[in-house]
Amino acid sequence: MIPINLMTSLSNTGYGVVGKNLTLELFKTGGIDITLWPYGSIPEGPDKRLLEALVYQQNMVDPKATCINIWHQFDLAKRIGNGPYYAWPFFELDRFQVSARTDRRRSLAGRIQ
Repeated sequence: MIPINLMTSLSNTGYGVVGKNLTLELFKTGGIDITLWPYGSIPEGPDKRLLEALVYQQNMVDPKATCINIWHQFDLAKRIGNGPYYAWPFFELDRFQVSARTDRRRSLAGRIQ
């Protein structure tokens, strides 16, 4: 078994959806020993008991396990253990602000002729 300390949200945000789906897919592989370190609470749903069991693994944490942190770019300094560390931030927006759309159009308009 490959031990992994997985730090992620499980909420309905982009980070939470990615984190929950990744957790479930890693679990399905059967060869990975996941210790889950969620940001926030575990949401209600059909996978709640499994996710709670993966959080319970914190009692037997392997400090040399790989740590994967799926979170905001400005908050990646924290980690679990001293094994290899991988930060997985990404940028999410519900929609662009008007100023961003306007600036983008201006920059494209200057180049297209």
